[in-house]
Amino acid sequence: IRVLRVIEIDSLIIMLDGAGLRRYLKESLRFPWNIQTEQDTVPGMNCQKATTTYGGRHYTAWFTTEVPLSEGAYVFHGLPGLIVKVVDDQNWYEITLTDLKLQPIRRHFKTDFITKPYWQKPISRAEFVKESTKMKENAKLVGILNATPEMKLKHHEKSKKRFDLIIEQN
Repeated sequence: IRVLRVIEIDSLIIMLDGAGLRRYLKESLRFPWNIQTEQDTVPGMNCQKATTTYGGRHYTAWFTTEVPLSEGAYVFHGLPGLIVKVVDDQNWYEITLTDLKLQPIRRHFKTDFITKPYWQKPISRAEFVKESTKMKENAKLVGILNATPEMKLKHHEKSKKRFDLIIEQN
């Protein structure tokens, strides 16, 4: 799964690769944040609380204006500062910033997956959840030649335990 923020079209593109078909879910970049007055110190930074709903779950986020970037992990963004922690209301998922280095770096990466021809088929959120779940349950062992049946079984069992392939409930 690849998550791209496409500012020009005010959308998130969440891409699924599988069976040679590249499917994508397009969603609005706008989150319905409710900024609270509560404050706390999260990884040593002064933070403020905000809440939102995404993918059928309710989330609490902590953001800091000490770093004036409207960014966060996974799909979370749009607050007046860096999101340093996000937790769902059932405490199943927690994403916390552990290290921050503000320095310019030069990245070299392939960008062909960003171009529109790469996105072959738009899918609905329901299809996205169904396909993500199927990918988790039928994980493929990629990049290993001559994998033994034991290796395949171990990979399949490990993939079943992963929660990172689908956090959205709907």
